[in-house]
Amino acid sequence: MNLSTAIVILIIAVIGFFAFRRTRDVFFGKKDCCNTSPAGPKAKKFKDVTVSDTNVDNYPYVVEVTVGGMSCEHCVRAVENAINSIEGMWATVDLEKRTATVRGKGEIDQDAIDKVIDQAGYYVIRQPKQA
Repeated sequence: MNLSTAIVILIIAVIGFFAFRRTRDVFFGKKDCCNTSPAGPKAKKFKDVTVSDTNVDNYPYVVEVTVGGMSCEHCVRAVENAINSIEGMWATVDLEKRTATVRGKGEIDQDAIDKVIDQAGYYVIRQPKQA
């Protein structure tokens, strides 16, 4: 075996090692597909929240929030968990549209929504106001 063959084999082995580690971490939930855990170094991981009352008639207040920084279904779930952690709120997130539809049983506190989205490692995109 010559030196160039040995170097190629070594490079392939190193790439294989890192690919295996990455796959293992994603599979066991240590990282998501965005290579973060959760989304960003300062992000808070919210507990999985399952909203028991999903009857839209019980949520008279609705706002739609444009969320930036999402790239996969893990991101969607992180944003939903963050918003759903607020008492009386139920969020559904559309990755394609980059929006979170937030329903509330009472008045919706936009600042609280912005805060938990930021804590989860994402950001709210504000649309310019029409004149």
